[in-house]
Amino acid sequence: MVPLRGRQFISSVIFLAAGDVRKIFIDYGNANALLNGRLDWKGAAPFYWNSFGVEGVLGYEGKMMPRDIPKISDFIATLDQFNKYSRPVMSIDSYDQGKYTTSLLASFGKYIDKKKQDLGFYFIPFAMWTWRNNTANTKIQGSDYNLSDALLSDDHGNPIWYKEGDWGCLAMDPTHPAVRQYVIYQLKKAKEIGAKFLKIDFLTAGALESTRRYNSSVRSGLQAYNYGMNMLKSLADSILGKDVFITEAISPMFPSQYAHGRFVSTDVYSHFRDDQPGFPHYGSTEASLASGSHLWWVQGTLWPYTNLDVAIMKNFQKNPDLTEKDIQVRLYAMMSMGSILGDGSDYRNKLAADRAAVYLNNKYLCAFFSAPKAFTPVKVADGESLDQQMAFFLPGKEVLISQFNFSNSAGYDQIWKKKELGLTNTGYLIKDFLTDHTVGKIESGQETFSTSVPAADARMLKLVPSN
Repeated sequence: MVPLRGRQFISSVIFLAAGDVRKIFIDYGNANALLNGRLDWKGAAPFYWNSFGVEGVLGYEGKMMPRDIPKISDFIATLDQFNKYSRPVMSIDSYDQGKYTTSLLASFGKYIDKKKQDLGFYFIPFAMWTWRNNTANTKIQGSDYNLSDALLSDDHGNPIWYKEGDWGCLAMDPTHPAVRQYVIYQLKKAKEIGAKFLKIDFLTAGALESTRRYNSSVRSGLQAYNYGMNMLKSLADSILGKDVFITEAISPMFPSQYAHGRFVSTDVYSHFRDDQPGFPHYGSTEASLASGSHLWWVQGTLWPYTNLDVAIMKNFQKNPDLTEKDIQVRLYAMMSMGSILGDGSDYRNKLAADRAAVYLNNKYLCAFFSAPKAFTPVKVADGESLDQQMAFFLPGKEVLISQFNFSNSAGYDQIWKKKELGLTNTGYLIKDFLTDHTVGKIESGQETFSTSVPAADARMLKLVPSN
């Protein structure tokens, strides 16, 4: 890899603190934002629908697009609460640009604009998918270069594959002019279709180490990544304007100042646990919340919001059907992490549509996601077991508490301290979040109270003063 160069090397700034680790992490996030900046977002947080849960990679199976995509828009327009706070986004994910052309997406954008919806756009700025035997002759779209001109290289001078395979993903140099031209090309397409939401993916490819870079003054992977992200954000502001929401998928944690949201785990397919028969061995709600429980502090410090990927009302691509309990647990996990609200369901299916009318159109849930905030952990994931039991709270006039039990066999009792939750010495009603039904009470003068969750379940409760 490229060695550093200079007379003197100074280490990164070190953050030292002592006390409650939860407060320290928030201070740490704010310290990073103070040094590097962070983006703000005006107005309500975006609500979005994403095509990946139906179409899969590239949409080559033609499950829905382009024929039936207007049907999804039509259904979403019927959800009055989902439409109440901002214009919902129809986000078209990884797609075959031969099938789903710019003109086709622009036409769809005009269709959904009449329903007061916006279009989302997906692209990969620092990597390129291609066939393994075709790297030399693959042209970088919108540029004057072949792909081989702009690739990162290993110690033997070979291109670095970010994703191996006959159809694989090669890492590109963010400092190369071809990458700048490619980013401009993609952003101009986003403008042409009227996109107000950008999902940028596989960003980590741009942070990989390399033996060569076009800009020889850039000496490390993260320096190159920072160079590329600064370039991308400046171009997005110039071409699209600053009112476009940018969310990062696979990406480094830092630098964080170029986006409004970021995944805090992998893609999430909404099944309960990674070991469920018939489901992938990754991408469960348990796995996403286990990692997210240690990253709750990034919401509001590094980014205005997190993004815990989409909820699913029936099934993700070819995976088995989810239960209603799976859906509730998934939504509670998204709430607890301060995520924006995304969905990836096929609403041509009646069961998916019926469930969305119950869950995604719930007035309490939509009000929360219009301005989501991350909960503070009381009990985080510990160890590598899938039997995690976690608890969180969100202070406020009405305190929210969430409790997750991913054990398939054991119940989970949690003792809460009123003082820690910011509760006064008065009495409180304990209400189910989604229904507003009273399910318990806390007496005046009572210092602690407990809640229980059976095996393989979760609860979202709100504590309302009773006098």
